[in-house]
Amino acid sequence: MNTTELVERASLGSLLLEPDQVGAVSPWLRESDFLYPRSQVTYRLITAPTPTGAQAGIHDVLAAALADPAARLNSVAGPYLHELLASPGGAGRAVVYGRLVVEASVRRRLDELAAQLCRRASSVAQSGQAVPALAGATSQAIDDLDSLVTRLGDTDPSGRGPLRQPLKTQSIGGGPACQVEEYLVEALTDNPGLVAVVTTWLRPGDFQNRQHAGTYRSMLALAAAGRPVDHITVTSSRRDRHVLAPVEPAHLVATRPTATSHQTLAAARHVLAASLGRRGVAATTAIIRLVNDPTLGICQCVQSARQQLSRYTAELARWPSLESMPDLAGHEQPASTQLSR
Repeated sequence: MNTTELVERASLGSLLLEPDQVGAVSPWLRESDFLYPRSQVTYRLITAPTPTGAQAGIHDVLAAALADPAARLNSVAGPYLHELLASPGGAGRAVVYGRLVVEASVRRRLDELAAQLCRRASSVAQSGQAVPALAGATSQAIDDLDSLVTRLGDTDPSGRGPLRQPLKTQSIGGGPACQVEEYLVEALTDNPGLVAVVTTWLRPGDFQNRQHAGTYRSMLALAAAGRPVDHITVTSSRRDRHVLAPVEPAHLVATRPTATSHQTLAAARHVLAASLGRRGVAATTAIIRLVNDPTLGICQCVQSARQQLSRYTAELARWPSLESMPDLAGHEQPASTQLSR
């Protein structure tokens, strides 16, 4: 028998021993907090009102179980109820065990939220699309966390403060994402006027490839110094900054098609979307680690998860709207389809 089942049995056994404690736990302990269907059915029968209005005792629960199809299906009968009465624990602990059931339920819900967001963020990291949907899902997850905090109370009984962990990005493969990054840094040399536009929301840290990030950082330095941004100045700046790999072999500069402003902005949005996806995977992975940390109090766990998602929401706010870029409005397409190399 695992720990979760043991706690659920102890909680139910305590309520059977002291029916008057039902009123103390029923306002916040829900049937759905129990993991096992057998426990859910038993809790529903224990908390169901009796014809006399009194709290159900073991004989009332047994009589109700005999008439309940779900109880029969889950073998909620005399032998099982007597096992509950003999569960480790005892009287006077219904509230304590009930809270443990809720905490386990919240951890499962938190793990589920993080896993769902992680899948969405991983998809965005790979495709470079659907950032607004990811932002909406993250916002909804924060609302869900707030509701969990309300259930648990705002104070962690352990007295420990929230755990602060820096948000770290992780790499999700290479291939198309790096190709778009390479295309972008080359396209910006064709459209230097867009550097000032793109830098308001795209950062060097958004690039997965360090060489591409170095090239982009050189462009920012050139633009800040009022110097022209082109293949020659960028290559020279990279050499001065000890970023040795060239932007592109010189013999290809004259032969590749010149990137349009539309293609350049679309590529920049794709790079940002992939970065936000990777950051989302990192944030949700950190939350999953929190959920599985047995030394972390549940209130602290939820508050720390909310901090992770709040920081991530601030990153998602950098996503530029199409309305702010007339060149893209109405006809945006994935940057990966525009790599005309």
